[in-house]
Amino acid sequence: AISLRLIASNNLSDVANAVTALSNLGGLPLAGGTMTGAILGSQSIVGYRPIPATVTTSANLEALEPNQTTLIDTTSGAVTITVTDTANADPIGTEYEFIHLAGGSAINFAVTGSQSIISADSLVILDKIGGAVVLKKSSNNTRILIGLLS
Repeated sequence: AISLRLIASNNLSDVANAVTALSNLGGLPLAGGTMTGAILGSQSIVGYRPIPATVTTSANLEALEPNQTTLIDTTSGAVTITVTDTANADPIGTEYEFIHLAGGSAINFAVTGSQSIISADSLVILDKIGGAVVLKKSSNNTRILIGLLS
């Protein structure tokens, strides 16, 4: 076993040497590196969902960015987000988050082909400004729609 110990010397080269040693042992990678193997113990991640752009017209799910927040402006009319068989290539667990940013029209969620959406009371409309929903792929051909629906 190899043990690394840093002394509170405020010496940045000691820290850099420790990081390099851990990386060489297959531990944490240096910036830009790739970590392999399991992460053990109690871990936490800090992250956020990027916001790529505001959508103002209807779109198929595969045209949107997965695992990001999509803002929707319905000022020009209702917007329909359609889950198609092409979108089925997303891995299970993929999420799309939608926020009704502005406009007086509704956001509708629809399916084509072999796709299905499960939601509380089979509701699939987001019509309140500031309301949000998450569409999560739960199994092959099935997504769960969670949030402020009517």
